[in-house]
Amino acid sequence: MTAQDSQERLRSGLRLAVALSSLLIYSADTSEHPERRLLAQTVLALFLVYSLVVYWLAERRGKYVPGSIAPWVDLGWVTLLVAVSEGTSYIFYPLYLFPILYASFGQGFRTGLSVAMASATSFAIFGVFAAARGPDIDLHTVVTRPLYLLVLGYLTAVWGGHEVRSRARLALLRDVTALSNPRFGVDRTIARSLEALRAFYDAETCWLVVADERTNRRWAQVASRLRGGAGDPVDLPPDLGEALMPPTGAFLVDVRYRWSGRRQLHVEAGDAAATEHPPDLDVLDTIVDELEAGAFISVPFRYHARAAGRIYVVRDRTIAFDRSEVDFIRHVLDQVVPVLENLRLVDRLASDAAVEERRRIARDLHDSVIQPYLALRLGLAAAHTALAAGRADEGVSRLRRLVDLADGEIETLRGYLRELRAGETGAPGGPLDAGVRRFCSRFSEATGILVDVVFEGQAVQNDRLAAEVFQMVAEALANVRRHTSARRTEVRIDAGNDRLALTVTNDEAPPEATEFLPRSLGERAAALGGTVRVGHPERGTTAVWVEIPL
Repeated sequence: MTAQDSQERLRSGLRLAVALSSLLIYSADTSEHPERRLLAQTVLALFLVYSLVVYWLAERRGKYVPGSIAPWVDLGWVTLLVAVSEGTSYIFYPLYLFPILYASFGQGFRTGLSVAMASATSFAIFGVFAAARGPDIDLHTVVTRPLYLLVLGYLTAVWGGHEVRSRARLALLRDVTALSNPRFGVDRTIARSLEALRAFYDAETCWLVVADERTNRRWAQVASRLRGGAGDPVDLPPDLGEALMPPTGAFLVDVRYRWSGRRQLHVEAGDAAATEHPPDLDVLDTIVDELEAGAFISVPFRYHARAAGRIYVVRDRTIAFDRSEVDFIRHVLDQVVPVLENLRLVDRLASDAAVEERRRIARDLHDSVIQPYLALRLGLAAAHTALAAGRADEGVSRLRRLVDLADGEIETLRGYLRELRAGETGAPGGPLDAGVRRFCSRFSEATGILVDVVFEGQAVQNDRLAAEVFQMVAEALANVRRHTSARRTEVRIDAGNDRLALTVTNDEAPPEATEFLPRSLGERAAALGGTVRVGHPERGTTAVWVEIPL
């Protein structure tokens, strides 16, 4: 059960308790006019039935009234109760608090305040209507109660909005940490983190601007609402790069317009550095024009030992950011930047490993190829000497041994070529294709199980991801050999833009009682953010499906 499911079930239970207790309390109150009393009891009974249905759907079916609609429906029920009682019953006035609480803690400050204002307005309208029918106007009903309701609703909306905002911030921190997976690489991790930050603020764009202090290179990566994500890093022109990296701290800017139409920038310092050295207004004008901003927030950080960076969150609407967002964005950066450093270290280690592999190949070529050819040269010299001296039989015998030696070395060279070609990307699946086909061929020879390999989509270029998928293929085939008597298996790998799908199908369908989910495959897939499931695509077959988001 998710946290949202738990909250919705709690709200449906509270609604049921409110409806039931209101009906019992109202039924015990005999002070109301009999006609109004009967009508109000009928509406309360209908409200109770509605609450029971919603509670049953939540508990038994896991279905809920959409959170954006539910508080307004509850407000409608309370307004109807106030209407049929003509605003005279003290019991129905507190019921307005339930939709206000629901909206505030479920949807946030704006929705909570909207429901509070609608509640106060509706109660005031029916209070005026009831007062107009009486001899005197009851100021307590017409003015005081709606005012209390509005003030209490505002405080509740502030409180609920703070809670909703805190939950959303924690969720974003969790998401950017989960996105920081080593298999994505540095650029992909930056792109996904920028898009998560942009979506959190409902902004138009989110910019990462970096200035390398050693090379003086300035580049940016941008997540855009229109593009639906973040693009690749691009180099910035010197003037724009200089403008986007002002030598000051964090600051917030929103664009305001006078009656004359003249633009005015409202600048707020986000930290002590910006207070002591405020940004230049001409530079801010340039930034506003380049980013097409109505409001933006800019936060500096250290990207790594020799580079400085800045985050820009940009809205095209003049909706100012709160100063507290500076601290939160810094918290996000505190989560992401260390992981980027780790990814950079992993990439460096991978590059070092590749260099070491090339050195190993060079040593192998020297020991396994060059040395035998030196022996071949010496053998040829000995054969030449024997033939020149008239020892034909000895010369022929030496030449025959040299031919055998040459055949062996040619086969060794072909083996090296096969290993090197396995790393070429011209094959449909790239290095992974060659490795999987080679493994499946050896698996078939050793076990007698025929394995068909099918690659679709794009080549898998990420070495770390390819290594993980290769291990999954090996484990899946090992499970087929250990747990089934299948004689034929198909390995299908389909790599698209957003996911990689691995399917291993064999020609045996075991009884349902013997089915199991391979734990090792599940753990590997979960570590990559993917899923594993087992099923029967056709009668008499069993398949393992692995899906990994890219």
